[in-house]
Amino acid sequence: MSHIVDAHVAYIKAIADLSRDKVELLERIKRLEEAGDELIWAFCPASVSMMTERESDALKLWNKAKEDKP
Repeated sequence: MSHIVDAHVAYIKAIADLSRDKVELLERIKRLEEAGDELIWAFCPASVSMMTERESDALKLWNKAKEDKP
């Protein structure tokens, strides 16, 4: 019987660890998105109409990457 209890305790601990890891990873993703936003706007003109095609493409790729996240 104690093997079943031990397995259950280990399972509950693993679930708690995964839950904590998920929260930490989501917070990290948010910080990376914010840093990426700052970088994009630091290198791109303030007005979208003044962007070069390359800058516009970079902004589109960045926005798509943020939308495609899990």
